[in-house]
Amino acid sequence: MSSSQLDVKTMNNGGVVEAVNIALAKVADNIADVNTPPDKPRTVTLKITFKPDESRTLIASKAVVTTNLQPQEPQTIPVVLDKLDGAPMLFESFTDNRPDQYRLTARPLRNSGEAAA
Repeated sequence: MSSSQLDVKTMNNGGVVEAVNIALAKVADNIADVNTPPDKPRTVTLKITFKPDESRTLIASKAVVTTNLQPQEPQTIPVVLDKLDGAPMLFESFTDNRPDQYRLTARPLRNSGEAAA
């Protein structure tokens, strides 16, 4: 059995470093997401646990990479309850009259899930 000095770069044939790089990419995506708070911290944690046997020569080890990301901020959507053909329906409320917004006509769904004609 050949052995070399323990190095995080070569642990598990590079799998530990790969896991850290994947976590760093998740952090970058989370920071770039405009729906998350820009000024809150994100973390990447690499935890390596070593558990030696009684002879202290064989050591079981595990590496775990975890991230602590920021959740998306809630989005406020004004909704109104109205009726269409006597059926209660929810509609998104438009608070301004913008020419680039189109209003879709909602139709109640039939039991089969298809829109009524």
